[in-house]
Amino acid sequence: LQRKISIDLQNDSNARLEGDGFVIVLSDLGEEPSKALIMHVGFDKIHEELGKTYRVENHSLNITPTIGVPLFPEEGKSVETILQEADSAIYQGKADERNVTKVFRPSIKSEAQQRLGLERDLRTAIERDELELFFLPQYDQDCEIFAAETLLRWDYPTRGSVSPGLFIPIAEESGLILDIGRWVFLQATEHLRRWDRNDALFMDHLAINVSS
Repeated sequence: LQRKISIDLQNDSNARLEGDGFVIVLSDLGEEPSKALIMHVGFDKIHEELGKTYRVENHSLNITPTIGVPLFPEEGKSVETILQEADSAIYQGKADERNVTKVFRPSIKSEAQQRLGLERDLRTAIERDELELFFLPQYDQDCEIFAAETLLRWDYPTRGSVSPGLFIPIAEESGLILDIGRWVFLQATEHLRRWDRNDALFMDHLAINVSS
């Protein structure tokens, strides 16, 4: 799908880098472009245009882009650095809420590096036996356990227990959620098999959350 975006600024350029990644270079913004101007161009113009509904056959589709904005020129800042700053801002925008415009700041790079570190270590968490399942029991009116909900926890070597609210989004964005989901399902059904052999622990239902 292609849709022309009018930015109303002279000498701007745009290009497709790869996949769903695009670059727009804005010039003639002055020596110190205001954040208001950047947000006007980034959020108001691009989000408004791309946010319109697309009709594809009998379906209505909507796009929710996340935009990262690095500021340049600065002495010694290379093209690679500028693109890395844009990626870091985009990464932070997706982590926060998506469909936003994020202006790069140094702290974003640090946060992005931390998330990349977690993603790297999450890739080997299964092999290192760092993932663990917990089961939240559910009781009937006679105070008997009849079901349980499966909960996943990550025992990080240096951080201790990592909140699922932190590592599950990373797993989903990186595709690791597929391998983790298989591991959870196999482990949960193995527990269910053990309980089936023990009348004292037997339950009728076991709930497993599955990522879309």
